[in-house]
Amino acid sequence: LFEEFAAVFAKTIPTLQASDVLQGLNTREQSQNTAVGHGVALPHATLRNATRTHLGVFTTEAPIDYEAPDGEGVQVFFVTIGPPSERQTHLQLLALVSALVVKTDLLSFLIESTSKEDIVQALQKAQLQLTEAPSQS
Repeated sequence: LFEEFAAVFAKTIPTLQASDVLQGLNTREQSQNTAVGHGVALPHATLRNATRTHLGVFTTEAPIDYEAPDGEGVQVFFVTIGPPSERQTHLQLLALVSALVVKTDLLSFLIESTSKEDIVQALQKAQLQLTEAPSQS
């Protein structure tokens, strides 16, 4: 799975090598399992040769046993790659992803996705739901 993530990032980001992305993802995962529950994992690689923070959204046809804290299989992966200098950007991105997951139907949209275009539309629909949601002050 991480090899697929690494290949996609290396293909779309010229400054990255798949082997570096793979090593970064594996290093992070060895320090702490990135499954957060509810079928979601947040793998991350900090890479000095990344010029900025990137997000990849990946889904699997069926849940994968990922040793999540809730025991559920993981089917949605929000993978981030970024330089050490953009830690704050990484945290802000995770906060946005968390809001979309908690406050919208993003997960169900993503699980129903069968193409890259579907994933983009799922993110757009969830963003629209988030912006249209009444404020809870």
